[in-house]
Amino acid sequence: MSLKEFTIGISPMHRCKTELLTLDFIRKIIDNFNIDKLHLNIQSQVQLDIALQLMADRPRSQWYSLNIDFLPGIDTLRSIPATNELTIYGAGNPFQIPAELFIELLTTHQSIQLGYDTRTVLTSLDEWEEALKIILEDPRKRELDFLVNSSIISTWLSAHGVTKETNVGTICDGVEVKDIEKYETNSKQTIDICFRNCSISILRFEWMGDQNAYLQISINITGM
Repeated sequence: MSLKEFTIGISPMHRCKTELLTLDFIRKIIDNFNIDKLHLNIQSQVQLDIALQLMADRPRSQWYSLNIDFLPGIDTLRSIPATNELTIYGAGNPFQIPAELFIELLTTHQSIQLGYDTRTVLTSLDEWEEALKIILEDPRKRELDFLVNSSIISTWLSAHGVTKETNVGTICDGVEVKDIEKYETNSKQTIDICFRNCSISILRFEWMGDQNAYLQISINITGM
């Protein structure tokens, strides 16, 4: 039997905790179904330990999608094998992922989503440009969500000729401004740009502001 996607963990559909599923039982599910993508919803270290054992037994990097609802230790994050998608939320508790670790994760995992409760991931222009270089040189189709300080993005955009006064449709040094949506209640805005093979939405962005902007990056492999 074939299944396009299968989810293990707590979900609105079955309310089943991974701790209640033995590793042998999960292996039997995998071995008896042709599953295109396996989603593992992780809400505890016990669940993550089971997931890591499973991934060691059935190593298919293009297959696994991990949704982790807490921040594991740095060594544990480094030990997670390559996945199709790695999502980390802090369950409402702000957390920090060091830039060096984030860049390691960026190199390992195809897609990464970090929730709004992360603090700034990349804290300097050099870190942002290093991350962007990795993204641009990776041939995989990717979806990436993470935080960067608004002032860093402002500096990078300005270096490419994009300013606060730039209009939609402008192309400056490889950056095409696709859309600008200003917020009604404050000075923040959402800017959609294209840069090489990347479509980038910059949410909660304030020119030269000191708060985080939330980046959503889609990689179109046909643009390489």
